[in-house]
Amino acid sequence: MEELNFWVTNLDVLNCKKLFDQPQNFDAVVCSDASEQGYGGYVISDKDKLICQGQWASDEKAESSTWQELKAVHNMLLSVVSALQGHKVQWHRDNQNITRIIYSGSMKTNLQEIVEDAVHLCAKYHIVLTPVWVPRGENQLTDYLSKLTDVDDWGIQPHIFQWVTTL
Repeated sequence: MEELNFWVTNLDVLNCKKLFDQPQNFDAVVCSDASEQGYGGYVISDKDKLICQGQWASDEKAESSTWQELKAVHNMLLSVVSALQGHKVQWHRDNQNITRIIYSGSMKTNLQEIVEDAVHLCAKYHIVLTPVWVPRGENQLTDYLSKLTDVDDWGIQPHIFQWVTTL
């Protein structure tokens, strides 16, 4: 039912558009990776050289490594979508399963939702995305970026607000 709903909703928008293709020439290369702490990656194009990095929220840390790897692609895409607009992008991943899921979708609803959102972003910004598996040894910088911790990151826990209202 989920897949049928997807096609009913998106057939007109996605019909005859190549979102995932094997073009010969790429305008940009993106590399990304995920770890238990967060995600990281970079974009190389003739116009830009960008680095992207983020940490997982506590509920995201509890997700599967497959979810984290796929969400890393999604978060990177969200972060750099304007720089990739109208580009043919080769996206390097050191996880073969993620490359397969991006091409074919997933039977798991939470993974499929991430892929569908990425498909919509690519369609909206005219990005042709080609996921490519690369050996882990060729993705060392993204592995490093995914493990960086922002020591200046801070927040206020909800219980603090409860204390303030009792004053």
